[in-house]
Amino acid sequence: MDSASQGHFVTERLVQQIHLRKFKAQIPVQGINEVTKTIHYDAALEIKSRFSNWETKIDCAVLRKITGMIPATFVDCSDWGIPEGLVLADENFNRPNSIDTLLGADVFFEVLHHDKKTRSGNYPVLQNTDLGCEEHFKKHTARDDTGRYIVRLPRREDQGLLGKSYEQAKRRFHQLERWFQEHPDLHQAYSEFMQEYEELGHMNQINEDSSSAEERYYLPHHAVFKSSSSTTRTRVIFDGSCRSSNGLSLNDRLLVGPTVQDLYSIVLRFRTYQIAFTADIAKMYRQMRIHEDDRKLQRILWRRSTEEPLRTYELSTVTYGTASTPYLATRCLQQLAEDESTDFSLTPETLTNNFYVDDALC
Repeated sequence: MDSASQGHFVTERLVQQIHLRKFKAQIPVQGINEVTKTIHYDAALEIKSRFSNWETKIDCAVLRKITGMIPATFVDCSDWGIPEGLVLADENFNRPNSIDTLLGADVFFEVLHHDKKTRSGNYPVLQNTDLGCEEHFKKHTARDDTGRYIVRLPRREDQGLLGKSYEQAKRRFHQLERWFQEHPDLHQAYSEFMQEYEELGHMNQINEDSSSAEERYYLPHHAVFKSSSSTTRTRVIFDGSCRSSNGLSLNDRLLVGPTVQDLYSIVLRFRTYQIAFTADIAKMYRQMRIHEDDRKLQRILWRRSTEEPLRTYELSTVTYGTASTPYLATRCLQQLAEDESTDFSLTPETLTNNFYVDDALC
């Protein structure tokens, strides 16, 4: 089926802007009043959500122009009562802009979800899609008695179960141990990092149950050394992209989540202050705990020396190297601003507007 019969179109402007390759074609398109136009080029376009792992590839007929500006004029939506924290697929939907892509009905129904929000009166419908949604966070996030957030891994249900990953993680760990033999100083720093990880309760040793049929995942790990860091010079990174025996990795199973911090605005705002300061949150990712039911997907292998038996641990906090980590950490920071706004009047704006990941620019 050709691109026109599927209803997919892209403008020449976008083709040039993102350097798409065009292919010669003869595509008749019939419009209103049976007016027929022949389109002479098509192009393959890959579309990805900014907020989730949804993506698709489509063939598009190339047009000089699809339609005029939409909306035609600025739409004042200040009284619409759009819920705070709702991530929209297009946050500038009310401002006139050009249309560079027209998607056919097959893609439209693919991204559409069943849930939607309506309200009485002449207001638009809030429709949940794969292009902008954080419902999982709101539904599955809680706080414990100490005020610490407990989050669930936002898993995709359409990818199937993970394969076996223990042997791959074991091979990678033995490679790491051979590297330790050549770099004893770095081995010492790595071991101290892991010891602190365990002492803080950020990982816990478990008894391996090989008979269990539960889905599990073993994360290989390696070190990143940053001498300029004032808080953590040696950091262990866990490889959530390592493929299991069936070709799927943990990151393949996780939703990435939307971007909730705007670096461009933060830097511009920072330049307006006469007096400014910077700061960072120590061990930010590890301030959020992972729900117990998801920790089996964050298992690692570790021992301090080759004279010890190889042990299995579960990581109990949000973890460096998994696809959803940046979103979970930054979203919890914004949730903290919302939850504590009545007790700390100056904090919400700072947390919401002046942080990029764990760095404050105020």
